[in-house]
Amino acid sequence: ALTAVLTQGAGRPVTVGGESAGPGAAALVEAHRDAARCLDVLFALDRDGEGACRDELGIYGLLLSHAGRAELNRFVERTVGPLLAHDEARGSELARTVLTYFGCDGSLARTAGALYVHVNTLYQRIDKVGALLGADWRHGDRALQVHLALKLHLTGS
Repeated sequence: ALTAVLTQGAGRPVTVGGESAGPGAAALVEAHRDAARCLDVLFALDRDGEGACRDELGIYGLLLSHAGRAELNRFVERTVGPLLAHDEARGSELARTVLTYFGCDGSLARTAGALYVHVNTLYQRIDKVGALLGADWRHGDRALQVHLALKLHLTGS
């Protein structure tokens, strides 16, 4: 409701991260930090123009409330560290490729179209991701972990 009111007043979509605060300055600081994290998650999930609190973010909200940031960073590093390091060292876009692949439900044709690359280029990228993360990166629980780690990376964990 707040998002709709703010969007109407601004004349363009507004994204809102919110959290309730208990009494006292320390609780207000904590609520502000949680609201800022919610906002980061909304942007990372491409949910611009929406509003949410931690409880409305599903698994992402659960991770924000129950896991330390250091542990999330370790999870991201363990799961997709080699991929992120490769992108940083070479200026490549393998992480973006993987996120697009998952966003296109594993359809190689749709992924290539969304990335504006030839399907052969996509096959080369997919092979490189497999070399970095292991052949199972896009199957079963491993796919969920890779997808989650990349989304968490986008939130600045």
